[in-house]
Amino acid sequence: MELSGPHVVRVGAAGAAPSATLLEIGEISKAAASACRRGVLLDHGWVRLFGDGDDLPSLSAWNASGRLQLSDAGPSFYIANDVMGGLFLLNPAGDITYLSPDGLELEELTSSFEELLELLLSGDLETFYDGYRFPNWQQIVRELSPHESYFCYPPLWAEGGEEAFLEKREVVPALELRSFVLEALSE
Repeated sequence: MELSGPHVVRVGAAGAAPSATLLEIGEISKAAASACRRGVLLDHGWVRLFGDGDDLPSLSAWNASGRLQLSDAGPSFYIANDVMGGLFLLNPAGDITYLSPDGLELEELTSSFEELLELLLSGDLETFYDGYRFPNWQQIVRELSPHESYFCYPPLWAEGGEEAFLEKREVVPALELRSFVLEALSE
C-alpha cells in the first residue's frame, strides 16, 4: 500500500525513526514505517496520523504527558486524532481503538496498525463521520493547523453537542481538547 491517493493531503518532513521504537512495533510494512516516521494528514486533514515529522503532530509529544490505561495489559499509545477530538489508540496487544468524542465511548476498530492505515486510506470515512461534516468542511479543515481541533459548547457528548459542532465550532489546541475529553471520560 502506498501513502498516496485522494485521502492523503500532506506528508510531513522526513525525520528519524524513533516512532516505530516508541510504539514498540516490530516488523511493519514500508507504508506503516513511513507513516510512523513522518505522520500523515488524511481526508483533507480531518484525521492526523502522528509521526516524528517537523510540522505534523508528534507521536512523542502526544504520549509524553501520559498514556491512557484501557486494560490491565498496559497503557495505550495515542497514534492519531481527528478534528472533532476523537482519539485513535494502539493498545499493548496491537489492537486499535477509537475514543469517540460524541459519546465518550471506546470503539474497537482494527487489529493492527496496518489495518488502520488501510481503513484511513481506503475506507469509507464519510460513513464513519456521518452527521459531523459541515458545509464546505474540506476547505475549512484544510485551513486548520494540524495541531488544532474544533471544540463546541455544549461538547459533542452532551445534549445539543452535535448541533453545536455543526453550527458554532471554535478552534482550540488539539492537546488541550484531548485533556478536556479525558477529564470528561474520567467523571
